[in-house]
Amino acid sequence: MNWLAFSLMTVVSWGVYGIFLHTGQMGMKDTVNGRYKAFLFVGLQYFLTAVPGSIGGAGVFEERDWTYPKGGMLWSLVAGIAGAVGAFCVLLAFAPKVRRQWSCQSCSPARRL
Repeated sequence: MNWLAFSLMTVVSWGVYGIFLHTGQMGMKDTVNGRYKAFLFVGLQYFLTAVPGSIGGAGVFEERDWTYPKGGMLWSLVAGIAGAVGAFCVLLAFAPKVRRQWSCQSCSPARRL
Protein backbone atom coordinates (compact mmCIF):
# COMPACT_ATOMS: atom_id res chain seq x y z
CA MET A 1 0.00 0.00 0.00
CA ASN A 2 3.07 2.28 0.10
CA TRP A 3 2.62 2.96 -3.63
CA LEU A 4 -0.73 4.67 -2.94
CA ALA A 5 0.77 7.02 -0.35
CA PHE A 6 3.64 7.88 -2.69
CA SER A 7 1.21 8.42 -5.57
CA LEU A 8 -0.89 10.82 -3.50
CA MET A 9 2.22 12.71 -2.38
CA THR A 10 3.21 13.04 -6.05
CA VAL A 11 -0.19 14.47 -6.98
CA VAL A 12 -0.08 16.97 -4.14
CA SER A 13 3.49 18.10 -4.81
CA TRP A 14 2.94 18.46 -8.56
CA GLY A 15 -0.33 20.25 -7.85
CA VAL A 16 1.29 22.95 -5.73
CA TYR A 17 4.45 23.17 -7.87
CA GLY A 18 3.06 25.78 -10.25
CA ILE A 19 1.63 27.87 -7.44
CA PHE A 20 4.90 27.89 -5.52
CA LEU A 21 6.90 28.55 -8.68
CA HIS A 22 4.75 31.52 -9.60
CA THR A 23 4.99 32.84 -6.05
CA GLY A 24 8.78 32.56 -6.24
CA GLN A 25 8.80 34.30 -9.61
CA MET A 26 6.74 37.20 -8.25
CA GLY A 27 8.87 37.28 -5.09
CA MET A 28 11.95 38.03 -7.18
CA LYS A 29 10.41 41.46 -7.88
CA ASP A 30 11.94 41.50 -11.36
CA THR A 31 9.38 41.63 -14.18
CA VAL A 32 11.98 40.88 -16.85
CA ASN A 33 14.18 38.17 -15.32
CA GLY A 34 12.20 36.99 -12.30
CA ARG A 35 11.17 33.71 -13.90
CA TYR A 36 14.78 32.86 -14.81
CA LYS A 37 15.92 33.66 -11.29
CA ALA A 38 13.21 31.37 -9.91
CA PHE A 39 14.29 28.62 -12.36
CA LEU A 40 17.86 28.92 -11.08
CA PHE A 41 16.70 28.21 -7.55
CA VAL A 42 14.56 25.30 -8.74
CA GLY A 43 17.72 23.79 -10.26
CA LEU A 44 19.64 24.37 -7.04
CA GLN A 45 16.87 22.71 -5.07
CA TYR A 46 16.84 19.69 -7.38
CA PHE A 47 20.57 19.28 -6.81
CA LEU A 48 20.27 19.66 -3.03
CA THR A 49 17.42 17.15 -2.91
CA ALA A 50 18.57 14.60 -5.48
CA VAL A 51 22.14 14.08 -4.33
CA PRO A 52 21.51 13.36 -0.63
CA GLY A 53 18.24 11.59 -1.45
CA SER A 54 19.80 9.17 -3.88
CA ILE A 55 22.84 8.50 -1.70
CA GLY A 56 20.70 8.08 1.40
CA GLY A 57 18.14 5.93 -0.38
CA ALA A 58 20.78 3.65 -1.83
CA GLY A 59 22.38 3.26 1.58
CA VAL A 60 19.21 2.70 3.60
CA PHE A 61 16.68 0.98 1.36
CA GLU A 62 18.82 -1.09 -0.98
CA GLU A 63 22.13 -2.86 -1.09
CA ARG A 64 25.02 -0.59 -1.94
CA ASP A 65 25.82 -1.13 -5.59
CA TRP A 66 27.44 1.90 -7.20
CA THR A 67 27.67 0.61 -10.77
CA TYR A 68 26.00 2.79 -13.40
CA PRO A 69 25.12 1.08 -16.69
CA LYS A 70 25.20 3.42 -19.72
CA GLY A 71 21.55 2.79 -20.64
CA GLY A 72 20.34 3.67 -17.16
CA MET A 73 22.43 6.83 -17.04
CA LEU A 74 21.29 7.92 -20.51
CA TRP A 75 17.57 7.48 -19.86
CA SER A 76 17.85 9.08 -16.42
CA LEU A 77 19.51 12.12 -17.99
CA VAL A 78 16.79 12.25 -20.67
CA ALA A 79 14.15 12.12 -17.91
CA GLY A 80 15.91 14.97 -16.09
CA ILE A 81 16.01 17.04 -19.27
CA ALA A 82 12.30 16.41 -19.88
CA GLY A 83 11.49 17.47 -16.32
CA ALA A 84 13.63 20.61 -16.59
CA VAL A 85 11.99 21.55 -19.89
CA GLY A 86 8.57 21.07 -18.30
CA ALA A 87 9.53 23.25 -15.33
CA PHE A 88 10.86 25.94 -17.67
CA CYS A 89 7.66 25.83 -19.74
CA VAL A 90 5.59 26.31 -16.58
CA LEU A 91 7.59 29.48 -15.91
CA LEU A 92 7.04 30.70 -19.45
CA ALA A 93 3.31 30.04 -19.07
CA PHE A 94 3.27 32.41 -16.11
CA ALA A 95 4.80 35.21 -18.19
CA PRO A 96 3.05 38.55 -18.01
CA LYS A 97 0.84 39.49 -20.94
CA VAL A 98 2.46 41.52 -23.64
CA ARG A 99 0.35 44.58 -24.33
CA ARG A 100 0.34 46.19 -27.71
CA GLN A 101 1.72 49.70 -27.69
CA TRP A 102 0.22 52.21 -30.12
CA SER A 103 2.57 54.78 -31.58
CA CYS A 104 -0.01 57.41 -32.55
CA GLN A 105 -3.51 58.52 -31.64
CA SER A 106 -4.97 57.86 -35.10
CA CYS A 107 -3.93 54.21 -34.87
CA SER A 108 -5.68 53.45 -31.59
CA PRO A 109 -8.66 51.08 -31.74
CA ALA A 110 -10.96 53.63 -30.04
CA ARG A 111 -10.58 56.04 -32.98
CA ARG A 112 -11.45 53.49 -35.64
CA LEU A 113 -15.07 53.30 -36.75
